[in-house]
Amino acid sequence: MISYRRLVVVVVVVVAALLTVVGVVSAVRDANPGGGPGRDPLVLHGQVPTSVGLSFSLTTNGRTSASGTLDINFAKKSLSGQVQIPLVVTTATFSLRGIDRHLFINNVNLNAASHETWYRVPLSIPSLYFVALEFSHPDVGFIRSFAKTYSTHQGFATTYHFENTGVSLTSLTPQKGRALPGKEVLTITTGAEDEATAASATVSTPVSTTALSVRVLWYNHPVVVTAPPKSQWAAVPQSLAKDLLGTQILQGVTLPQNLLQEIRKLTSA
Repeated sequence: MISYRRLVVVVVVVVAALLTVVGVVSAVRDANPGGGPGRDPLVLHGQVPTSVGLSFSLTTNGRTSASGTLDINFAKKSLSGQVQIPLVVTTATFSLRGIDRHLFINNVNLNAASHETWYRVPLSIPSLYFVALEFSHPDVGFIRSFAKTYSTHQGFATTYHFENTGVSLTSLTPQKGRALPGKEVLTITTGAEDEATAASATVSTPVSTTALSVRVLWYNHPVVVTAPPKSQWAAVPQSLAKDLLGTQILQGVTLPQNLLQEIRKLTSA
């Protein structure tokens, strides 16, 4: 059976990839599927949001690798949420807290007999003020590194599409660790007042496709995050990351090489 401690490393990879898309790419949006309401519920009336609630899904070759929700407090540089990872006969659910340069991860199967156990991972989150600005009005005109760009409209939503081919992609599994040329597609959707409503990032090679989609659920709800007591902290064994890559958990997950570099920066001490 897969160790839940190994799944902690999967959670770290997913959260780091998600925060990289949010903070580095500043493209946290996707098209509103199947139409939408007659009135945009996410309008910000020209204000910069103080917080945001997101839902996300990571799929590999059409199969869900991870999904969950993430609540971010822009001013406090803190976050909380949950990640679900489907297993063979069940789903592993992890609780998240990000605060004070740490990401804390808990699962009931990790708890000690007498108290909860929170795995602690370094998480260097930069200032989120400019990210909040991007949520209020994304500067899609500054995204110029894509060879093909176009936009589509549906109701009050506008979706911007960006595509590149010949991108250097790397699998997270050692069997396919060499870089392969592939395709990268980014979509960014804005609402009635140009606020961010969703995004997706898809990378594909002839043998695999990895897609990360993010949707804005709400703006400006209270997000209060507290760190667990230090008596409940536990370090993730360094050997787990190496062991994890030898399993099938991340089989087929492919990321751009530059994104992997940004993930390493985010999770550095």
